[in-house]
Amino acid sequence: MKRLFRILDFRPDPTQDVRDEIESHLEFEVERLIAGGLSEEEARKEAERRFGDRGQIESEAARHATRWEGKRMWATRFDTFRQDLPFAVRTLLRARGMTALTLLLLTLGIGGNTALFSTLKGVYLEPFPLPESQELVFLWERTRDNPESPVSFANYRDWREENRTFRDMCAYLARHMNLTDQGDPVRIRGALTTASLFPVLGVVPELGRPLSPDEDFSGTPVVVLSHGIWEGRYGADPDLVGREVDLDGIPHTVIGVMPATFQQPDARSLEPIQLWVPLPPGTEYEPRFSRSFQLLGRLREGVDLENAREDLGRISARLTEAFPESNAGAGIRAEPVHDILFGEAGGQLLLILGAAGLVLLIACGNIASLQLARAPDRQTEVAVRAALGASRGRLLRLLLTESTLLSVVGGLTGFFAARWMLGALKGLIPSTIPRTGDLHLDGPVLLLAMGLSVFIGLITGLAPALSVSRTHLMDTLKEGRRGGGKGGERRRLQQSFIVGQLALGLILANAALLLFQSYDTVRRNELGFQAENVL
Repeated sequence: MKRLFRILDFRPDPTQDVRDEIESHLEFEVERLIAGGLSEEEARKEAERRFGDRGQIESEAARHATRWEGKRMWATRFDTFRQDLPFAVRTLLRARGMTALTLLLLTLGIGGNTALFSTLKGVYLEPFPLPESQELVFLWERTRDNPESPVSFANYRDWREENRTFRDMCAYLARHMNLTDQGDPVRIRGALTTASLFPVLGVVPELGRPLSPDEDFSGTPVVVLSHGIWEGRYGADPDLVGREVDLDGIPHTVIGVMPATFQQPDARSLEPIQLWVPLPPGTEYEPRFSRSFQLLGRLREGVDLENAREDLGRISARLTEAFPESNAGAGIRAEPVHDILFGEAGGQLLLILGAAGLVLLIACGNIASLQLARAPDRQTEVAVRAALGASRGRLLRLLLTESTLLSVVGGLTGFFAARWMLGALKGLIPSTIPRTGDLHLDGPVLLLAMGLSVFIGLITGLAPALSVSRTHLMDTLKEGRRGGGKGGERRRLQQSFIVGQLALGLILANAALLLFQSYDTVRRNELGFQAENVL
C-alpha cells in the first residue's frame, strides 16, 4: 500500500524547494564574498547577515509557494481529467461487449444493495417520528397464562402514581368506531384514551388542542382527529375545529387535528389509530381483574430500562401482596416501543443486505477479471505512452479513470433499477413489518450508491491498472500485443479472483441450502390437527 501511495503521489514539496533556493542563494553569495578576500567562515556569516532572518523569510516564502503550488496542482489535475475523460469514453465504446456486461453486473449489484439499504434505513434505522422515541416503553401485565396481558385500569393508576422512573404513563383502548356524517358511513379504528396520551408521546395537535385531564371520565363528547381523516373526509377544512361530527351516532365536537407525520405506536395492530376520544365515565371504577388497556410510558431522562423494570417489579410485588385475588402471580413487562414494533426485522434485513453485499463482491471479481482479460490489448498502447514520457502514475490515473467512469455509470443505472426493485420488495416484505409503505429512495441513498460506485471503480480497476502499467518498455514494443511476458502474472491474478468468487459463492450456496432446509423442517412440523381438506 505504501508503494502504491508513492506511485500516486505527484505533489512536489514547496517547503523543500524554498529551502533549496535559499541555500543556493547563500552559497552563491558566499562564493562571491570569498572571491572578494574574506575567509569561508567570515563570508558565510556576512552572507547570512545580509540575507536577514532566514527562518521568517523561509516560512513566508514557503507559505506563498504552498498556496501557489496547490492552485497549480488542482488546475493540472482538472486539465488532466478533462483530457482523460473523453479518452475513457472512447475506449469503453470501442469495447462494447465488455462495457455492456460490466454495466449489467454493476446495475444488478449496486441496484440490489441500494434497494436493500433503503429498506433497512426506512424500516429500521430511521427513528420513530416522535420526540425522543427511545424513551417510549410499552407496558403489559405478565400473568401465568399471558406474558403480554392488557392492564386493568386500577393497576395502571397505581403504576402511574407509585413509579419513580417514568415521566408519565397513559392508558388507551383501541376499537373500531363508525363515522356517519359527511357522506357514506366509514368504520375507523379509534382509541378511548386518557388525556396523558399526547404529553407522553410528546406531540401537540396541528389545529386546536389535545384532550384535557378534566375531560377524562367526564362523558364530554369531544374528539381529536388524525390528519388523514381531516384531509380525506373533511377536505382539510380549517374551520372544522369547534364543529360536530357523528361518531357511533353521537355528535362529538372536534377539538383538535393531529399533524400529518403523527402516528400513534400500537403494539396490537398495524392498522393506524385515526381518532381519539376520552375514556367514558365509570372506567375508573372497573374491577382490578378486568384487564383491557394498553399502556405507554415515557422514561425519565437518564433512566435506563433495567432501572425501570426494577422499579416496576417493586410496585408489582406490593400490589400482589395487597390484592392477591387479582394480582397473584402477575408481574409487569416493559419493552421499548422500537423493539416491539420492529422486532427482528432489523436483523433479518441486515442478513439479507450482507448476502447482497457478497453477491456484489462476486460481481466485482467478475469485473476485475474482465478488465484483466483486456490487459494484453492495452499493453502496447501503454508502452507507447510510456515511451513518449508518461510516468507510471500518469498511466495509472488514466486507467483508473476508465474503470471509475464505468462504475459511476453503472451506479446511476443501478440507482434507477433500485426504484423498480424497491417496488418489488414492498410486495415481498411481510405486512407485519411497519413503515414498508413509506419506503423511497432519497438523497442519502443516492450518495451511498454513488460512493459505492466510485469505490467499486477503484478496487476493480486497481489490480488490472497496476498489471498493465508495470510495463517492460522494450520487451513490450518488441513482442507487440503479447503483453511483455506478463501473461503469467495476469493468470495468477485471474485465478485469485476466481478462487475468491468460488469461496463467496460457496458461502451463499450453503446459506441458501440451510435456509431451505429450515423452511422445509417448519413446513413438515405437526400442526396438532388434521389440515387435509380443511378450508
